[in-house]
Amino acid sequence: MVSVLDAHTILEKELPREKMRSNVTVWGEEIVSTDDPRWIECERAVVRAWEAETDAACALIRTRPTTLAGVIALLQYANAADVDGETWPRDNLVSDDGTTRSWHYFLVEMLAEVLPEFVSS
Repeated sequence: MVSVLDAHTILEKELPREKMRSNVTVWGEEIVSTDDPRWIECERAVVRAWEAETDAACALIRTRPTTLAGVIALLQYANAADVDGETWPRDNLVSDDGTTRSWHYFLVEMLAEVLPEFVSS
């Protein structure tokens, strides 16, 4: 099975530039009617994949570990997911009070709340 990003790369190599002018982002779509329909759909699929990744990352920081082993597993996963050292996910998140911060900030914030429970028990 080819990943969405691999399919995007394949189309970039295969299609002429004039058939890949459409641009899809989380903020909207700029669709060029003469573009290859595969390109347009692939652009949309990339955005859906990024959104799904961010949703999964948010679920991870909303799920509080209940054991020290869970804390360790979450930290190991966070390091493994950050393959390029640029943080994962890259997009900043907005807290309930409107503050924009990195996913890692919210991870540390959640763990700072959780870890004292392990020390006191």
